[in-house]
Amino acid sequence: REPENEENKYGPDGPVCGLGVVLVPTANGSLCVASITEGGPAARSGRVQRGDFVETIDSVSVQGMTISAVRPLILGRAGTTVTLGLRRESEDTVIHVRVMREPVRLGEVLVPGMRPTESQDYQNQTMQQQQQKQQQQQQ
Repeated sequence: REPENEENKYGPDGPVCGLGVVLVPTANGSLCVASITEGGPAARSGRVQRGDFVETIDSVSVQGMTISAVRPLILGRAGTTVTLGLRRESEDTVIHVRVMREPVRLGEVLVPGMRPTESQDYQNQTMQQQQQKQQQQQQ
């Protein structure tokens, strides 16, 4: 068992338990799935994809929320579930995916072969795409 410190602990409940996803904010206030832990709970669901937009977490709208505000909605006790309301860029409908929390490490690189700088590049690319869409819609 790893030593419990602030980096791999969630409050008094022990190891951090989450979904194995990294979310990034977009220019329009949405949250986008930037990466998924291989073999993690979200990946095993088979229904969460990189590029999905998170609309709700347990029926709570996350539009305009910061990562810090969303974190407590995702993290919790092992074995409890979270229901994500996800929208794909190519679709208008929101799908609801129930995922069970499991111990995860915060801050690790979650996509095989993706370095932290690539994650930042993905976030920047996602923000640029959203800005372009907004400009096109305003025209």
